[in-house]
Amino acid sequence: MIKQNTLVVVKWVDIVGDDSWTTLKEARRITTHPFVSIGWVLSHTKTMLVITSCYSPKDDTVGSVTSIPAGAVEKITEMNRVMKPGPPDPTSPSN
Repeated sequence: MIKQNTLVVVKWVDIVGDDSWTTLKEARRITTHPFVSIGWVLSHTKTMLVITSCYSPKDDTVGSVTSIPAGAVEKITEMNRVMKPGPPDPTSPSN
């Protein structure tokens, strides 16, 4: 599991649905949609990865939170930067 507050780039796929009437031939061409998300890890378990791409140090809030099912994740690249989203902690040995 990836540590909380690690900055990551996540390559993942999402479902695509179409509730309109279509031919079987066209329906068989429907596929998943690839995404790339960048953010800080809020939690990472066997079943999901939750990241945030926005942090407000003024009131310790986050925005743009994305929860990705583990089965949809194709690749996670750690950016070698573990920190609380927002300004670096000057007492941290990694800063």
